[in-house]
Parts: sequence; structure tokens; C-alpha cells
Amino acid sequence: MDNLNLDDFGGASVYRWTHQHMVEVLTKGNNPIVKNIYAKNAIKSILREDFVPEQFKAEAYEDKDIDLGFGEKMDKPTVIAQMLELMKPKLGGTYLDISTGSGWMA
Repeated sequence: MDNLNLDDFGGASVYRWTHQHMVEVLTKGNNPIVKNIYAKNAIKSILREDFVPEQFKAEAYEDKDIDLGFGEKMDKPTVIAQMLELMKPKLGGTYLDISTGSGWMA
């Protein structure tokens, strides 16, 4: 049997994550990464695409790091979600995030 060539079907990245899909992956299901209501609201309301360079906007919601240039990168959504959950944000809380890169997590 011949090997399957994904390029014949549009490539490996034919399916792109959307904002809604990313939110569902991070906040729903049997074992969601984000359980904190304030972190959930932030992930739902702040668009990641607004913090990535123009050439990577189509990839903004995929679960991968994005190069910001100048040796900086934006961590993939699952990593940021884990950091947000560990931070346990509270209403009215004040938080210091050192080296936010793009600012999406801030």
C-alpha cells in the first residue's frame, strides 16, 4: 500500500482551529485545562489574533508557538491556559506577569 500524502488533500494543516474551537478545547470536556471562571472569561473575550504578527493571523488559534520576531515567541494556547489556571485569578486581583511576549496572557 502506498503512503498517504497529505499534500494531495490540502496539506496537514487543512483544518485550522478557530477562536471558538480553542475556547472549547481549553474550557470544556471531561478534563478542561481552564476551570477558573475569570480565566475562562479572559480566554473567551480576548482574541489571540490581535496579538500575533499579520503573517501568522491564520494560525493564531492553533495549539503551537508563534514567532513574534526578535527572538521572542508566543506560547501555544494550552501552555498559556495552564499558566492562567495555576495563577488562580480573582475578581479585582492585581497580577504581575514578567516577559509576556505579545501581551495576550497579560
